[in-house]
Amino acid sequence: MNPSPTDQLLKLTDEEVKRLNVLFLAKYPPKPGAPPPPDIDPLIGRERLTKWEVYNALETLGLTLSTIETLEDFKTYDGPANYVFCLFNRADIRNPETVVASLCSQLGLAHLGAPANIRALAEDKLLTKSIASFAGLPVAPGLAYVDLDDLAVPPAFEGPYFAKLRFGANSEGVSSDSVQPDWKRLSPVIANMIEAGEEVLVEPLLSGRDITVTVLGNHPNIALTPTVFQSELPHGIATERQKRLLDGGRSGQPLDDPALAETLMGMALRFAEHCKPFDYMRVDFRQTLPDRQLFVLECNLTSNLGTHAATGIAIRNDGIAHIDLIEHLVAFSTRRQQVL
Repeated sequence: MNPSPTDQLLKLTDEEVKRLNVLFLAKYPPKPGAPPPPDIDPLIGRERLTKWEVYNALETLGLTLSTIETLEDFKTYDGPANYVFCLFNRADIRNPETVVASLCSQLGLAHLGAPANIRALAEDKLLTKSIASFAGLPVAPGLAYVDLDDLAVPPAFEGPYFAKLRFGANSEGVSSDSVQPDWKRLSPVIANMIEAGEEVLVEPLLSGRDITVTVLGNHPNIALTPTVFQSELPHGIATERQKRLLDGGRSGQPLDDPALAETLMGMALRFAEHCKPFDYMRVDFRQTLPDRQLFVLECNLTSNLGTHAATGIAIRNDGIAHIDLIEHLVAFSTRRQQVL
């Protein structure tokens, strides 16, 4: 019998708690001891509450904490912290996902997540497909469009098509225009995205549902129960506003199919073996309906740690308290990077 995830989680020692000085890097960081903010901010969704939940867990663990909320301040950081707990994943620059990891390396600071080269690999959805395929996992075909000249060559696969940003997270840029029945109607959509400074990944439209598996770093890695998300939008697509809880019509719950869950957890662990080193990740799958085929879509090395998100749903199902999740991440991450 496989051990329970709760039995595999790491705990911080008293000496580690005393020794660690944690810099919490995130937009909208809470003040020490602050009460929780409202559930939903009308402009940014649940982001403030998620930051509060994570900060409160770190605070409850007794760790020494300080905060920074801008990359400009972090670039010149010269404080006492020896570890960065980073929830900062976006900035007003092109492909910002690797910036914090690179800055941490420059500053000589251990940090939550993964090094910049692994982050870059995971943030490129086309490269993610290549890794999954190399690992022997099923992927849908995909083609990148990076400039307008590329539009002269349509995909080798037939429509209907789905177009999304090659880089980025949280279904950024996904809308009803992302789905088009043929190349004639898709190419102007891609052109608009390219002219806005984006690179575009085109895939066949996979109507169905999203199923995601959180993998926690350990020896061996830990796969949590998959979470299945259903969207009421056509073809089951999800938008950024839905994921930020600014719009309804999307809900998640533990996957109630033990055989399928076992299959997906095994696939996620196999994929994760090609993405080391990392502290935690979420591997996203698409299951087409009604034929129930599975495809690896992408992975996220800084997935949402709020109690409402996929990982939060999974830990509740697996009997893991949120504070125990955060403690495991800090313990594994700091030991992996030999924070002495």
